Formats: sequence, C-alpha cells, structure tokens
Amino acid sequence: MKRAVAVAALLFATAALAQDSPDLRLCSDSSAVAASRDAACTRVIGSGRLPLPGVADAHFHRGVLRLRSAQVELALADFNEAIFFDPANAAAYSNRAVIWRRKGDNDRAIADLDKAIVLTPGDADLWLNRGSVWRTKGDVERAISDYSEAIRVNPKYALAYRFRAAAWQAKGEKKRAAADLDEARKLSPGN
Repeated sequence: MKRAVAVAALLFATAALAQDSPDLRLCSDSSAVAASRDAACTRVIGSGRLPLPGVADAHFHRGVLRLRSAQVELALADFNEAIFFDPANAAAYSNRAVIWRRKGDNDRAIADLDKAIVLTPGDADLWLNRGSVWRTKGDVERAISDYSEAIRVNPKYALAYRFRAAAWQAKGEKKRAAADLDEARKLSPGN
C-alpha cells in the first residue's frame, strides 16, 4: 500500500513538474517567436527532468517548427521521437505523413494516416489527407471513399466536396462532380 501511494505521489509530482515547466509552456506557445520556441523545446528534451508526455510534446512541437522551416529530416526525427514517447499522438502521425508524402513515400504516408485515423476517427482533415494520398497513387475509388468519410464527419467541409468532385471527374462521373462542386460553392461561396 505504501509503495502504491509513493508511486502515485511520484506520478503526481512529475505531472505537476511538466505543467510548471516554463520551457514546455514556451515550446508549445504558437504565438511565440519560432527560434525561442525551438530553443525551449530543445532544453525540455535535453533536461531529463520531465515525464515522458512532456518530452513527447516537446519533440512534437519542435517537429512542427522544423517542418514549417523546411528542416524535413530534423522534423522527421522529432516526430519519430514524439511517437516513440507517445504512441497515441495522432498529430505526430499526421505530420509525419506530410513528410512521407513530400518524400514521395505514399505507402508510409497512408500507414501513418491509418494510425492517426484509428486514434481520432472524427478528424475530417485526416480522411481528406488520406484521400489525397490515394488520389496521388491513382486509386480514385479509395480517394472518393475517404473524401466521402470526411464529408460524413463534417458535412460542411467545402474542400472535401471540391476534392471529391475532382475525383468524380477523373472517373468520368460528371453529374456527381457537378453536384459536389455546387455543394462546395454553397458552403464556401468565395472560393
């Protein structure tokens, strides 16, 4: 019993440490200057003081920063670490899929999007992104299926209707393509 209480106290203390870490807060602050955020994330990762979720978050946020600044290999390494420390981080899988797609490795991109979708099936962007990878691979049927799921998840997702329209057009289904384009225009008249 004493051991269980000690373990619980240790877990609580490390969780509190993660929440109280100014570097972790800066690392995840999207309004802060990128260079300051990157440095804060690097300090968190190197400190060895935070529990694994804090380290996973730091790798994830630094990966996003590095992906945005076209440091693709460094971003890939950070997303790999984020997933290692937190295998339930759907956003890390999704961002790593972006890298695989940029590298032309569509199979790995789909595998990562599959994992992200299992973790967060209600994220319409994941369905749209996987549909786009299927479309790049030439599998229009799977692309349409994923775009349709994105629309089911978010019926007001104009971009999903536009992408599905393009897929219908590629199949020669002009009436379906026109219907989807009409719906996209209704949902987003400025586009």
